[in-house]
Amino acid sequence: MLGETIHLTVIGDSEEWWGSSIFGRLVYEAALTETVTSSQTQHTSFSGGLPWTTGTLVTGDGFADVFNQIGGNHRPVDQLQIATVTLVKEAAGLVHVTWVHAGNFGLNFFGLTNAPGITLFDVPEPVTGALLLLGLVTLAMARRRRA
Repeated sequence: MLGETIHLTVIGDSEEWWGSSIFGRLVYEAALTETVTSSQTQHTSFSGGLPWTTGTLVTGDGFADVFNQIGGNHRPVDQLQIATVTLVKEAAGLVHVTWVHAGNFGLNFFGLTNAPGITLFDVPEPVTGALLLLGLVTLAMARRRRA
């Protein structure tokens, strides 16, 4: 629905892999959405003793960085990576959300460089459906009375 706020939450599990940095950028239809915010949890290693350095999460028309951290030397992480992007729906239509897979902004999450995306679609409110049904019933009754 237009003006609706959409929260996309991405949860990443390193599955005990070690790494030195993570990065991920989501892309989607700029004409249908407005990017509001993007946030991420900060990784730590070795039971919280070594925090990772968080980088700036850049957002713009049709994209949002969701992971951007440097851990330094190759090391494990203590927790799941949780990132959230907030969008506002500006026009009707399907919104395809995918990862950038190559280049400087390509997905890099503990060896994962490719992941599936999702498609968001408009679902009418129940009230809209009820009004449409009421209108059709009214038209059918009016037609029946004429006959």
